[in-house]
Parts: sequence; structure tokens; C-alpha cells
Amino acid sequence: MPLIRITSPTYGQNPGSSSSKYTALLSNSLTEIIYHNLGSSDIIVQCFTEENRHVDPARCFILNDNEVKLEFSFPQNGRCVIMA
Repeated sequence: MPLIRITSPTYGQNPGSSSSKYTALLSNSLTEIIYHNLGSSDIIVQCFTEENRHVDPARCFILNDNEVKLEFSFPQNGRCVIMA
């Protein structure tokens, strides 16, 4: 399994909203376990290639309120944004 490179959390507030987000970098990844520390299993995961093209994981597992496991069909470079 490749090493996981994770960026610092980027928390953002929208006016009138309590949503937060976390961004994780992908480096030739088939499988990623991302510790997002958002404290919720009600999350939205969006992944993008280095060319900013949207890519869906083949499978997504919410492991607990702070971790998600993503599996891709092909190795991916780019980023995943997790929002709660």
C-alpha cells in the first residue's frame, strides 16, 4: 500500500452554515485511508486528478466519524476533499 501524504486540515465556514472540510493529497494511490477529524459520518467526498478532473472512487467506506477508506480502480494523483 502506498504511503499517504495528507495536507493540513482546511476548515471553512460558509455564511449561515456549520460545514467544515478537509483536503488530502493522493500520490499514485489505489487505496487511501484518510483521517479527516471532522467528527461526523455524514460526509461528502469529492476527488480530483492533478488536472482538476473529477474522479469517483470505485468504493468508499466510512470507517468511523473521523476516517474514510477510498479505493480507486486505477492509481490516482490529485486530491480528495471531504466535507461534513
